[in-house]
Amino acid sequence: MTTIPSNANLTSEHPYFVTHLECGLEGDHYAADEVQTLSKAGKPLLVKYDMAALGKTVTKADLAARPADMWRYREFLPVRDAQNIVSLGEVHTPLVPLPNCQPGS
Repeated sequence: MTTIPSNANLTSEHPYFVTHLECGLEGDHYAADEVQTLSKAGKPLLVKYDMAALGKTVTKADLAARPADMWRYREFLPVRDAQNIVSLGEVHTPLVPLPNCQPGS
């Protein structure tokens, strides 16, 4: 059996920067703390953040010091309470340059 390593990002409370959800087509707003599916227009909802506050709170150094997994970016994810996090020990997926790849191909 594999043991998932301890990660404070999964258990400690963090500031929450989500302001609302927004329809990408119509721009109408929806409450972020209520379960939503699609907008009234039948489109996916986009998560909107208070980016100014987030930028003042989370630094590149903070991110680099955290475990290399998706929860490194906890403040960028729309999860308010640590008790609602579900994790199977996902790891960080690096961005890999593709210098020979043409856009749109």
